[in-house]
Amino acid sequence: MSPPKPLSHRHPKTPLKTLSITNCRLSDSDWNYLSRFPNTRQLKHLELRGIKLTNFSPEPLKILLETVAATLKSLDLETCRMTDSQLQALLPVLSRCSQIRVLSFHGNRISMSALRDLLLHTARLSQLSIELYPAPLESYDAQGAIHPGRCSQLCAELTAKTPEDEQRTPPTLQELAGRSLLKDKSRAILALEDLPIQLFPPLFMEALNQRHTEVLKKMVQAWPFTRLPLGALMNTLQLGMIRVALDGLDMLAAQQDRPRRWKLQVLDLRKVHGNFWRTWSGAVVDACSPGVMKERQTVKASPDTGPTLPLKVLVNLCLQQRPLNAFLSFLFHWVDERKGLIQLCCKKLQMCSLPVCTIEKILERLDLDFIQQLDVQCFWRLSTLATFATYWGQMSNLRKLFFSHVYVSAYASQEERDQLMDDITSQFAKMDSLRRLYLDGVFLLEGRLCQVLRLLKTPLETLSITNCQLSDPDWNDLSGSPNLDQLIHLTLWGSTLTSFSPEPLVILLENAAATLETLNLQDCGITNSQLQAILPVLSCCSQLRVLSFNGNDISMSVLSNLLLHTSRLTRLSLEKYPAPLETYDAQGAIHPGRLFQLIDELMEILRDVREPKHVLFYTKPCHRCGNWFIYNLPSSPCRCWLPA
Repeated sequence: MSPPKPLSHRHPKTPLKTLSITNCRLSDSDWNYLSRFPNTRQLKHLELRGIKLTNFSPEPLKILLETVAATLKSLDLETCRMTDSQLQALLPVLSRCSQIRVLSFHGNRISMSALRDLLLHTARLSQLSIELYPAPLESYDAQGAIHPGRCSQLCAELTAKTPEDEQRTPPTLQELAGRSLLKDKSRAILALEDLPIQLFPPLFMEALNQRHTEVLKKMVQAWPFTRLPLGALMNTLQLGMIRVALDGLDMLAAQQDRPRRWKLQVLDLRKVHGNFWRTWSGAVVDACSPGVMKERQTVKASPDTGPTLPLKVLVNLCLQQRPLNAFLSFLFHWVDERKGLIQLCCKKLQMCSLPVCTIEKILERLDLDFIQQLDVQCFWRLSTLATFATYWGQMSNLRKLFFSHVYVSAYASQEERDQLMDDITSQFAKMDSLRRLYLDGVFLLEGRLCQVLRLLKTPLETLSITNCQLSDPDWNDLSGSPNLDQLIHLTLWGSTLTSFSPEPLVILLENAAATLETLNLQDCGITNSQLQAILPVLSCCSQLRVLSFNGNDISMSVLSNLLLHTSRLTRLSLEKYPAPLETYDAQGAIHPGRLFQLIDELMEILRDVREPKHVLFYTKPCHRCGNWFIYNLPSSPCRCWLPA
């Protein structure tokens, strides 16, 4: 008898309606043959749950989906370890699977941006009734633990209704009128003068989708609102269409007589999810997201006034590419050619790795008063940093300052160094609005931290000092700063406190007890005695929601005492603690049985004093894989010693 043919050559005689391959190991040849399988052309249900696809090309699946696009009703790719790039490759063909009713992607590690693109590509899938997606990767911290607040925020952004979602519902009479109008471009352009105000946004969207460039130019020139939020459309808007919109503004500037309805004062190019394009009634169509209400109030014209110059152009800048990307290069060139007519405003500015001369040129273009968030990650000499500090001293509305790994190479005498540091720290006195200060791996302020804090004119809401080396004066003077009495978030993660007295921290917690919501003392080298010293004041921080002590060597008895002192902290929603020291053997290896026994005892203590919500216990890094085992976290990074 001849041997059986390989599976890939043994075909069923009738077309398959359902193909379910779950928790199987596919070879390269199996995967590549999938797209050529002749009896899958009428598939209605495709399930590949639990198939590890990480190392496979997405091309076979893409071809298969193209083949069954007209019939497929359910697609299950749960727990397939898909990557962002694999998912992105499938999106164009997925958007053509018009009969899909069930779509499952959860269990894959997908970023926020890739998930957003996925949802945008489902806009035309009007038959969808069940959709299962993973929480974005950005919902988790570095140890893999979920951050509840961040997760809720990101998922809310993803589920918020977007302009593309409107395609899932039957078109309104306004939409149908707009589509009819666009069939005759000349008639559409002539109608703009008398077009009802509520028809402008849907007509603009329709003209954009159909690439009616001349209509778009004329619509920009006749725009009847104070703000045009093009940035919210960046996922559909290409650079070419931005050029079209800006060409419309240029044509308007060349005209002596402006259209009577034009009131545009702000061109918003930020990728923010405002409700402008979702709110099409004339009464509220000019609304924007809560985060930009302040800007709206400052730029919105009264109904009887026309536009004023210069035109504000709003952007958020992330300067980390050399050379700058095509959009920023084009934008800066466009702004430079229209000096006096354009005011370039940036709310969030991030700088990383660009040459100083390039950054200076960009800063010279910006209205520095408008910047509210500044993120600096650069390798600079001290003299360069001092030069740049003069710019941030002009950012009078700066609310958030983030320094990460600013390593300063000094080629100066001690006297020159002190003078430069004085020049740098003095700029903090000009920051009238600073409320959030983040220092990560920054050593240049060692010995001057309290000097900086005392120069601030407003109380801080957030102080985050992570992976920094604090001096004795820094630590001892920390509690004496009057600008820390209203702290909401305090993070000292990775700053070694082992040799310091706990007294400054006790005083700091006492001062902020009425407002503090987050306390992160992870990986601080805190000892049993230090922790015991802060427990009485910790129990008075009644507003605490997030408490992190993991990464410290704490005994079972002290951990028990810590949990007892949290009995009145009823608002706690996330707690992170280290596994007790007694969990480990003499060589530092985890003893699994002892770990579960001790943590069960700790959880019992906690349940006796209050009702816990989300409590995690972290071990030290595993000797095998280098990751932590996290008790109470199903997706724990380390599972080496757990039973299969």
